[in-house]
Amino acid sequence: MATLEHTFARPAQRPGGGIASLLRAWIERSRMRRDLSRMDDRALRDIGVSREDLYREVEKPFWRP
Repeated sequence: MATLEHTFARPAQRPGGGIASLLRAWIERSRMRRDLSRMDDRALRDIGVSREDLYREVEKPFWRP
């Protein structure tokens, strides 16, 4: 099972992007966590994520991987 740390916390970044790359990563991470928070139990089971894992992930601030 993939962990949420690997699945949702590390959005793709272009090399050499500097602050723009960092901002894109933060926005993407925030969107992924928002989308994850909207998933129902069936969808979470399909991707192998528990409700506890979900809560732990969506409570993180956007800057924390």
